[in-house]
Amino acid sequence: MDERDAVRQVTAESGRGGTGAPSRRGRRVAGRCGLVLAAATLAVASCQSGGATSTAGGRAGAPTSAASPPAPSPSPTEATLNAEDYVLTEGPITAGFTASPADPQSNSDDISMVEVARCLGVPAEQLDDEDQDSADGPDFTNDADSLISISSSAQIVSPEKAAADLQILTNPRFGECFGQALQAEFDASASSGTTVEIVAAETPPPPAGAQGLLRISMGVTAGGETVGLVLDNLFFVKGRVEVSVNYSNVDNLPSQEHLQRIADQISGKLQIQ
Repeated sequence: MDERDAVRQVTAESGRGGTGAPSRRGRRVAGRCGLVLAAATLAVASCQSGGATSTAGGRAGAPTSAASPPAPSPSPTEATLNAEDYVLTEGPITAGFTASPADPQSNSDDISMVEVARCLGVPAEQLDDEDQDSADGPDFTNDADSLISISSSAQIVSPEKAAADLQILTNPRFGECFGQALQAEFDASASSGTTVEIVAAETPPPPAGAQGLLRISMGVTAGGETVGLVLDNLFFVKGRVEVSVNYSNVDNLPSQEHLQRIADQISGKLQIQ
């Protein structure tokens, strides 16, 4: 496998998760592995294709069972919301990208949220990974470079979970702790001849309308060649909805203007609840 194939594997094995909240339906490593942030779903990560799960956010490190408990129902006083109404959709902001349906077979495992929580001093028993509904948006692949992609996920949660997830997401040490947990996942799942090294996990100011931005910079080495990969993860938490948008780029950062336009679309949708 050459370095570009390795990058595709990394960005294709990672997750998309919900927003500051983890998603049960992960995405690709630059897109699918659920950050499960119990607040995060980053989408970045090293979910292994197939099924072995990480010890994340309330999901034990053993393979997930085929049957999952039924999602909690909203209380009689809560309006019924659909997660698919809040994911990123085609429009002017996706010009130059080709949309494809989210892969229903993508791994839904989460990054080691237990380790992130422990690093942040949050007791694991306080992590609630239940959602009332969840959905993955289309995968958008850049027409000029297939290693550049955008994906999104949304969850409908309780107000209590949204508040708890937002608290984790805005913790000053979230980027540091998440980067450590993600590196451990990469190390554990590294294939022969391929290495992934995280060189920075930062939380720069998010664009207006987003509640968080996690930027992971890494080097993917295969066949003696190294490719730089930047994974930007935008998190939105408003009312009972959590959304994450995962933007993978090679070497360069996505433009702040493009991130702002993405935030404008998602934050606009979040006004309707």
